[in-house]
Amino acid sequence: MTQDTKQIEQKPNKPTPEANVRKSFLTGLVNQSGNIEKLASALSKAQGELTGAKKSSENPYFKSGYADLHEIIETIRPVLSKYGLSVAQTTSGVEVIGSTAFLNVGTTLMHDSGQWIRSYTPLPIETPVNCHKLGSAMTYGRRYGLAAMVGIAQMDDDGNAATERGNSTQQTRR
Repeated sequence: MTQDTKQIEQKPNKPTPEANVRKSFLTGLVNQSGNIEKLASALSKAQGELTGAKKSSENPYFKSGYADLHEIIETIRPVLSKYGLSVAQTTSGVEVIGSTAFLNVGTTLMHDSGQWIRSYTPLPIETPVNCHKLGSAMTYGRRYGLAAMVGIAQMDDDGNAATERGNSTQQTRR
């Protein structure tokens, strides 16, 4: 036995005190499989081919266009599939913290090797919670979680958005 080994054996392992943080639905979540090198390589190739999702839906309240969940799925599915990638989205219930309810939407990107990565999007829901509010938050979380996971943005479908606002020199948001 070496001197270093002896010193380690003489020091008992002390448990690390828990942080003084309120337990939540995000506590202890695992966000990836062990190794992700095959998934990362496939995602890199897929991102090289992905384009932005077209803003095919209209938000009447803000009078603006946006890419809905269906548009995002249709944009990414063929390219992800080509590289052995797939997506699953789930929820883990509603949690009330103080007077705010949160829906936790999880997005998991999987590779055919079995490797995966996951992200969570906690979304506040106006109380009292009802099915419409819950469904809206779920769709919103899936849309943004999916776009973020694969690295795509919304794009203008007409290319003239800046000029349609007069002679504005604003750049189109992507």
